[in-house]
Amino acid sequence: MHRYVDVDGHRMSVAVQGSGPRTLVLMPGLGTPEPILDFAPLAQRLAEQNTVVTIENFGLGLSDGTDAPRTSEGMVNEIRSALKTPGLDGPYVLMPHSISGLYAMWWATNLPDESPPWWDSMTSVTRPSLPRAPRSGRGGCPPSRLRAVSVT
Repeated sequence: MHRYVDVDGHRMSVAVQGSGPRTLVLMPGLGTPEPILDFAPLAQRLAEQNTVVTIENFGLGLSDGTDAPRTSEGMVNEIRSALKTPGLDGPYVLMPHSISGLYAMWWATNLPDESPPWWDSMTSVTRPSLPRAPRSGRGGCPPSRLRAVSVT
């Protein structure tokens, strides 16, 4: 079911399908001009056992445009605002595509107390591109707050 939610005085387009114990949040990349249409087959399948929310960021699909800077922080705050809409309760599982992987990473890094788990599905953040830890250990890197989940 398509709906508009108010985010910072602008209309953000979201689609909600299914019902289940988890709320999966499909997050589009820059090359996905109509996320609700493009993700429909995936959303329908996932909605058999979950609540699925497809977000159309500002400037995509039926969402309004915005002059707000397109930073990771700004994008995450807009998504968080859209998810606070009545009926979109967590727990959330983020499913970022392409550049949205950076937004999911920002969320996990900067808001660790509320960081939802996320499923890495063809994002711009892939394991081979991350720095490798020395073989003897993590080299002083803090433990990752990212968690893998199964959505089926």
